[in-house]
Amino acid sequence: MKKVIAGCLMLMTVCTSFGQSIQEAEVMLKGTVNSVLETLRLQDLDNTARREKLIKVLDRAFKFDLMAKISLGRSWQTLNDEQKKIFSELFEQRLKDSYMEKLKLYSEETVTFEDPIMSKPRHLYIPTYLLSNGKRISMLYKLYKISGSWRIYDLEIQGISIISTYRSQFTQALKEGSFNELIESMKAKVEEVPTEE
Repeated sequence: MKKVIAGCLMLMTVCTSFGQSIQEAEVMLKGTVNSVLETLRLQDLDNTARREKLIKVLDRAFKFDLMAKISLGRSWQTLNDEQKKIFSELFEQRLKDSYMEKLKLYSEETVTFEDPIMSKPRHLYIPTYLLSNGKRISMLYKLYKISGSWRIYDLEIQGISIISTYRSQFTQALKEGSFNELIESMKAKVEEVPTEE
């Protein structure tokens, strides 16, 4: 009987811990989305100040180095430490630039959140919906728990994964050319982004 009671207590502890962990992920994501929306609504910020504020929010929420690694797939293992560093920095900059461009289209949309889905240990999906001009755009945030904190490692928009899209582009680029050529192409795209006024 004592073993049964001990087992039940252990199960209750695990379930409570599991529930708290999911709640932490929800709080993180909702806080991130709300911070972005609040920053976009601020009227007294110029573009540079707004971008800096948004970047700080993104840096806390996204695991950019993991996203870079996943986006390169098996080719990541063939790189040395310096190449990984250069690729990760360029990938992060490109992703941020792309995110900022999309945010320029913001016009008082609202976001709703659905219940999280545990895909596997330390991996959590949170479905959300962006309501814009009567349209319902589905988004799926993919989170990974690392060092005790939940971080975003991918985002699907209308069923299309950002990371999978980049991986397809990078795979094709490496089939057609060298890693150095890919890096030069990424640098060129980063440099094309206009400076905020």
